[in-house]
Amino acid sequence: MAVGQTLHAKPLLKPFDIALTESGWIQSDPVTARTSEQWLFACGDMATGPSSVVAAIGAGERAAVGIDQLLTGERHAFWRNYEEVKADYDPDSDPVPYPRERIKTIDVERRRSNFDEVEMPWNESTATRQAKRCLRCDYGKCIEQVQ
Repeated sequence: MAVGQTLHAKPLLKPFDIALTESGWIQSDPVTARTSEQWLFACGDMATGPSSVVAAIGAGERAAVGIDQLLTGERHAFWRNYEEVKADYDPDSDPVPYPRERIKTIDVERRRSNFDEVEMPWNESTATRQAKRCLRCDYGKCIEQVQ
């Protein structure tokens, strides 16, 4: 969690009249971090109040994208482009004839008085085999017509 509990924004923002939230945080766009002054950006604890480090990092990333867009007029956030995932999958094929593999677990005695992971992961060959199982939830189900 963040340590900051209050923000005295007015002395920091002199001589600019930057909009604040009712709680006294700097008001900014949640997507670009842009404030009421178009060239000023605010994010993290200054904009939302105390939060987690993960939230602050995410806010910083969004502000960086907003600043870059202001300075260049372009969107360079290449990691925000979504590419179509191509996979070999025939939706009309029948499922493989083997069931789901059981997940191995550690013994009950070993589970007591600790925080060890109970379910053990599959090895690579088992995981690959399981990934090839049916992805059709409709297979073998009788769909009734509702009239």
